[in-house]
Amino acid sequence: MGTMGCGMLSHVALVEVSLAVFFRVLLVGCLQWAACVKSKMFGWLNHFTSDGKIVSKGGCIGKQDTTRIPRQLLQVVGQYLDTEDVVAARQVCKEWHTLLSAGVQSIQLPPHLWQWSVSGQHVQLYRLLDVFRHLQQVRLDLDVTKPCDSWSIGRAMSTFRAHMPTLRGMQLACIMDPQHWRALLCNMQCLSPQLTTLNLQDICWPPVNTLHLLTQFTGLQQLHIRSPHFSRLEKPHLQAIGNLTQLRDLLLCFRTVDGTANLPLSLDPLSSLVRLRRLRVHYTGLSELASAVVFCSPSALAALQQLTTLSVQLVPLPSLAALNELPQLHSLALQQAQPISSTQTCSLSRCQQLRSISLSSIQWSDIPQLSPLTGLRSLDLQLWQPARGSLPGETVGRQLVHLRRLGQLRSLKLKGQCELSADMLGQLAACWPGLTVLDLCCLLPDGSLGLQQFTTLRSLKLQPYKWDVWSSDPPVLLYPSLLPLTLTALEGIDVWCMDEPPPPSKNPAGFAGGSSSGS
Repeated sequence: MGTMGCGMLSHVALVEVSLAVFFRVLLVGCLQWAACVKSKMFGWLNHFTSDGKIVSKGGCIGKQDTTRIPRQLLQVVGQYLDTEDVVAARQVCKEWHTLLSAGVQSIQLPPHLWQWSVSGQHVQLYRLLDVFRHLQQVRLDLDVTKPCDSWSIGRAMSTFRAHMPTLRGMQLACIMDPQHWRALLCNMQCLSPQLTTLNLQDICWPPVNTLHLLTQFTGLQQLHIRSPHFSRLEKPHLQAIGNLTQLRDLLLCFRTVDGTANLPLSLDPLSSLVRLRRLRVHYTGLSELASAVVFCSPSALAALQQLTTLSVQLVPLPSLAALNELPQLHSLALQQAQPISSTQTCSLSRCQQLRSISLSSIQWSDIPQLSPLTGLRSLDLQLWQPARGSLPGETVGRQLVHLRRLGQLRSLKLKGQCELSADMLGQLAACWPGLTVLDLCCLLPDGSLGLQQFTTLRSLKLQPYKWDVWSSDPPVLLYPSLLPLTLTALEGIDVWCMDEPPPPSKNPAGFAGGSSSGS
């Protein structure tokens, strides 16, 4: 009996041990399976089938399991899938159908889907728009080597109108031929109630007899036109743009105008855009011909009472007195072919509302006139220099100290034959203790010595000033160990990085760290 009892106990213990090992193996297997599922999740996303299941090597997983993937992860993965994969993935369930189409807001359509007639074109376009139902902007680049079919363009625009209720912006590029303009503007009329943004890139100006079609876009709030070709900007173009009185943002970038120095093209028709908040007028042609287009009447700019940003490039402004009458003007950028006169600088000093100013041709003697602009947070100055070596470098640098009243300045960009020694940099650091961005393209005889006193600096760019590409001016000496500790971005053009700082005897008075080692 004793022997039998011991045998039965051993048998029971053996069974318990076997069950423990079995459950342990089962648990380990489940954990390994879970890890395998996690590692292959991205691989499964690329193998969708039309019946709404995910195919893997081990079989298939039903619809209920696929919806457990986090929404954020699903939207991120959806950005890297091809169109065919997105179409299949959106058939998995209703939630995936919505999430995988919500992230895409802008799309560029190839010309074969809208420019000319192709077999199956409408089906492909419909399937594409069915996938991305929340598109807000469409870009159409016209292929100048292919024909332009008005019927195909009209059908595409009608499809946009019917299947893209969220469409708000249209970007057109490479439109050169007058017939192309007529075909596009005529067929885009169906989208005029919903379009608020129209961006015309790399185009020739539309013919005058089609401008009445442009004025029918009564909902436009943003209009950007860039014409780098020898296509003339004419008075009817400005009048048609002036009729779009609901515009908030206008960019005109042109190379040729229908005007001369004796009879310039007037930009005064733009004064009817009383709702404008951002105006940029950029002339990109020869600077010698810049006088062919101009704001003739000073009151033209004064009519834009809601203007907050004004950028004028190579377009003469006879008077800047009207800028003082714009109470909401906060940002001003002027690039003139001729130097800004003392009278114009004096007018700018009365614009107390300015927060950012960029002047590309200011005379060094007029710099102190900007001191009343105590609200400035960004200052960008490019000194006017008619000939090589015509500026007294040290004197120009001392003119900046007169701007000590600009206590709120956070960004400073300076370009020109201006000499800033280490002692001068220290004085500027005391004038603007909160400066975070500094961009210097000037003469730095002591290199980066003195910059460590800008204790709040975050971004720094250094570059020696050169009159032309053949100048042999020395590079800027950069001492990494004497840079501000708060610096997070550094850019240097034509600089020499010094391993060690200069000896204490050559280190200017008041600057410590002469014996530290370079990084």
